[in-house]
Amino acid sequence: MPTIYQISSRYPIKNCYHLRTSTKLDIELGYCVMTSDDIFNTEMYGPANLYKKVLCGYLTGTDIILKKIHKGNSPFFKVTKFFRPKDEIITKESEIILFTDVSGITENFINEENYFQVIMEIENNGQNTTVFAYCVALINQGIKYSELPCRLNNTNTNFEYENIYLLPYNLILRANVPYEVIMNTTLKAENEPEPEPTSDPEPTSDP
Repeated sequence: MPTIYQISSRYPIKNCYHLRTSTKLDIELGYCVMTSDDIFNTEMYGPANLYKKVLCGYLTGTDIILKKIHKGNSPFFKVTKFFRPKDEIITKESEIILFTDVSGITENFINEENYFQVIMEIENNGQNTTVFAYCVALINQGIKYSELPCRLNNTNTNFEYENIYLLPYNLILRANVPYEVIMNTTLKAENEPEPEPTSDPEPTSDP
């Protein structure tokens, strides 16, 4: 795992690790656990470009900007569960729904151009396949939960599946205002509940 730096080589993030998945991906993944010193540096120097050290000690950019946001001015989506698609085979057209609790300030959030990326494991016949999925961040004002649709990322492969797992990592790709997606643990997909049947009102007779 290469050393990850905030701003310059003077500010290394100490607790960074290589992220292992069930199957090899085209890119290497890592994650960092922020210490109080790391958070202090982020607050002190504002949004920080992240760099990594490569061969011969050369620093190269990661295209990731680190910024601390607060519930006092940004929305937070906490993923509590997610639902299997209704299809028996998952394709890039299949919709996978993340169910989230919404907190923080949502008034300035616009439901356009808000995307983030997640990692899923598709299990079939005892074998797991790792895939990326794109999700859309949406808010219905006045409602403290939101259902976020996700689709597999640009794949022409169709997947038969028995189970789907959502790994607790995500990357914000686009935001019209800062927001955060909180994923505390690996989740297993649930069956989406059937809507409750509506009963017809009892007929009334004229007096």
